[in-house]
Amino acid sequence: MIILVWTLGLPTVATLLAIAWISWSTRERGPAQTHESVAAHERFKKAMAKSSAPRRGAVPPAPRRGGTPSQPTAPRPRRPAETPSRRAS
Repeated sequence: MIILVWTLGLPTVATLLAIAWISWSTRERGPAQTHESVAAHERFKKAMAKSSAPRRGAVPPAPRRGGTPSQPTAPRPRRPAETPSRRAS
């Protein structure tokens, strides 16, 4: 009898919970008030401008290795000929 609970009961409960969650998440929502959404956007822009401003005494990030196509990196210096290779000959 316990096997029926595991094979039929739990998947049924999980399916019903999934159906309830989907119906709740896709419910009709009323339109947002214009003044609220504009104010929220202004707060967002203010917070983004504040977080992207450089801080006093902040250490600049180290340059990335590899570069991008628009900013190629300098070629690596070649090793002198007398330096043995790491490959076995």
